[in-house]
Amino acid sequence: MGNNRGFLILLFILFIACNKTKTSSTISVNNSIDTIFKKVVIGNHKLTFPDTVLVNTLYQGEIDYNSILDTINLSSVDKRYIFFYVASLKNYLDFENLKTIKHDTFVSLDNHIIPFEIKFQNLGNNYLNGFIEDEVYIANFYSDGKTRIITHQLEILKEVYVKDLGSN
Repeated sequence: MGNNRGFLILLFILFIACNKTKTSSTISVNNSIDTIFKKVVIGNHKLTFPDTVLVNTLYQGEIDYNSILDTINLSSVDKRYIFFYVASLKNYLDFENLKTIKHDTFVSLDNHIIPFEIKFQNLGNNYLNGFIEDEVYIANFYSDGKTRIITHQLEILKEVYVKDLGSN
């Protein structure tokens, strides 16, 4: 009976641990846009940025980005550009609206690592609100010599608490 009790307790702990892992998951906005919350790995992407920052202080972050477009073999004339558009906001904005306001744009160093820096100017709960736009240009793809453009978007949304130097 003692072994069964220990087994049931272990099973219960594993059940609780597995349920906690599932709460940090991807929220699909549509088929080509994913969302990353907190400092977790979702799929093949990792966002490194603190949960709490000081107001009006510049912070550096990094995204380790992997894409389905990584599987495309590029020739010497083909091009790939990865842009990260980001702003510090009190409210969430979708990509089309984010592009219309003041934001910063960063590019990947090696088609995977995207370093960025950002400053938050409002106290309280804010969002690191951004989008990765991954574009592949395949030259002479069509018989008439035109270039094919393939685009993938990834939404990055992280809640960040902004405090003053004197606050806890």
